[in-house]
Amino acid sequence: MDLFLLLAQLLLFLALPYFLAKLNAFLGLEKYLSNIIICYALGMLLGNAQPLVLPEALGVQTTETAKLMAFVSVLLALPLLLMTSDLRAWLRYLGHLGKVFFIMLGSTVILALAFAYALAHGPYEELPTVLGMFTGVYIGGTPNMVAISQALKAPDGLFVLLNATDVLCSGLYFLLLLSLGNSLLGRLLPKFQPKGELEEEKLSISLEQYNVKQIIWATALALLVLGISVLPALYWPDAQGEINSSILLLSLSTGSILLAVFGPSKDWRGVYPFADYLLLVFGLGAGYLANFSDLAQDGGSYLLLNASFLGLLLLLQLFLAYIFRIDRDSFMICSTATVMGPPFVAQVSSSLKNRSLLAPAIAFSLLGLALANYLGVLVAYLAELL
Repeated sequence: MDLFLLLAQLLLFLALPYFLAKLNAFLGLEKYLSNIIICYALGMLLGNAQPLVLPEALGVQTTETAKLMAFVSVLLALPLLLMTSDLRAWLRYLGHLGKVFFIMLGSTVILALAFAYALAHGPYEELPTVLGMFTGVYIGGTPNMVAISQALKAPDGLFVLLNATDVLCSGLYFLLLLSLGNSLLGRLLPKFQPKGELEEEKLSISLEQYNVKQIIWATALALLVLGISVLPALYWPDAQGEINSSILLLSLSTGSILLAVFGPSKDWRGVYPFADYLLLVFGLGAGYLANFSDLAQDGGSYLLLNASFLGLLLLLQLFLAYIFRIDRDSFMICSTATVMGPPFVAQVSSSLKNRSLLAPAIAFSLLGLALANYLGVLVAYLAELL
């Protein structure tokens, strides 16, 4: 029975994005709902309905399968996207995105210290630790939240609780970004001005787009790069003794960029739509993991704190983007890089149909992973003094 359920879930997760995309096109909703939004939202719906329809043991199995599907699909999609892109286009935007990234980094630290001052006598006993963890996750990612919680000797269960509130808040923001971000932010921020020819590609899901031979070769190269990247990530594990995701992403990105420069895959057609399809599988799996049952009992006050922090952070960053005339695409993709992390950057790039910002945004997202531990611990110690 367990094997049957596993195979059924694998088939479902691989096939659903194709049929959802076809249905979306048939209903004419592509202008309003992107395929990524539908997959992510459906994944959230399935994941949160799972405890109601499956026994606990089978529910755990389906969650682990969804986690594996999301992990593998994004690790294959990233090198396929990077190695088929134009390096010269990436270099044109490094300086521009660097400015946006450091604006977002600075605003996160400033807001965390403002919360520490405003809530110094509030109800949160572990406020400095909480703000340090928020700083880490919204500059880097979940691995930074784990590392900071251990560095600051956070109470047992605090990470689980804050991670659950972060998944809910950032997940809802991600859906908002993909659904209404283009139209709302387009009214406030300037239009993206490409420096040269804009790297984009029509991404309607059609079997005619795929050249099987090229996809097999490209996937083989991606697997080779992934296999090599796993070695240093295993040699230098993270604080929990598991594979180091920061090193893995850094190695994977570096190897993929080298393939973009020296490899034969940059002129292959059909590989990018295949990589985009893998992102839809990732969206389905990532949404499935956003289970909010952990917040049912005692997460209300921390959910309010997290929602307030992220909401004010985004408003502050949007205000600064308006003042400094940052364009919509750069704001959206840098915001995703900091709030959500490297895997989600590719999804926003695909939604914007703008690959020119993909590689530099991933590069700065990885820089955020590197800096977040230091800044999170620094914020926690400074918050103790306020």
